[in-house]
Amino acid sequence: MPMEPPVYNAEDIFDEVAEILDPERPVGLADLDVVAQDRCSIRYLDETHKRAVVGVEIKPTVPHCHLMMLIALSVRTKLM
Repeated sequence: MPMEPPVYNAEDIFDEVAEILDPERPVGLADLDVVAQDRCSIRYLDETHKRAVVGVEIKPTVPHCHLMMLIALSVRTKLM
């Protein structure tokens, strides 16, 4: 019997990205409110749960943050 793929939720997504460290200081993204559980989502594309669209809204600590691209790439890499 084939194994069922795991079913993830927004909390699981948040748990994965919360501890990514800020590039400028050794503090997790959740501690800086760059990521938050209410800004994470997952939507499965079918009932088999093999394909999903994951959303993580990242919020810069300052409007002119020059490292947001690096943070976004870190989040994407962590979730792949």
